[in-house]
Amino acid sequence: MTTNKLEPKWHALKDEYSAVLTSAVIGPEGNIYFTTGKEIEYGNLHCFNRQGEELWRSFLPDFGAFASAPIIDGMGDIYLGDLDEFFAFHADGTLKWVCSPIEGPFASSAFTPGGKIIAINKNGIIYVIDPQTGHLPIQPLELPGVPPTVDTSFAPPPGLWDGMIINNDAIAEGGFKAIMGSQFKITNTPAIDPITGRIYITGTVQSISSASPEGRFYGIDLSVTKI
Repeated sequence: MTTNKLEPKWHALKDEYSAVLTSAVIGPEGNIYFTTGKEIEYGNLHCFNRQGEELWRSFLPDFGAFASAPIIDGMGDIYLGDLDEFFAFHADGTLKWVCSPIEGPFASSAFTPGGKIIAINKNGIIYVIDPQTGHLPIQPLELPGVPPTVDTSFAPPPGLWDGMIINNDAIAEGGFKAIMGSQFKITNTPAIDPITGRIYITGTVQSISSASPEGRFYGIDLSVTKI
């Protein structure tokens, strides 16, 4: 028998009114990880089991974590960024390392064929991070172009994410404009060729010849991605 009616099995953080704006991910042990974007000293990285029980939360990432979907390696370690740091956690919530200072936020990140982390921030700066140490094996690379100017026609709906993230008006406005392709170079997740290690990412830049933002599609080869 089939049905078009879905019944919620459980509801996370229902008494905290926290916005979850990026994808949740599932670790090799079956637990669910996702980020929120509340105030500083709030647990913005959460781990739940499949029954909806919160196993732990980390109070280390700041509210910029709301833009970063975690990624998980084969050992179950979790990686994500916030406004000015990039973190690695073990599956039990203990800290593995912190890469700091580093400019965020990051829409997401990805692994290279050789196991390095590629993280691209909103301004088009590409970081390559060693997942074992948190060190940067090469200097960051900035994608060409100028971030588009703020388009005032993309005004967020009144009350968007109200009370769910810090500084609601400012952050909601920036997040909404990012979704609409205004203000930032990159708001998307990189894809990486599993054979060549070539990085693909779409973005938006301001054209010299036009007042309107224009889309860009980048393909980037970094020798470290083959390691």
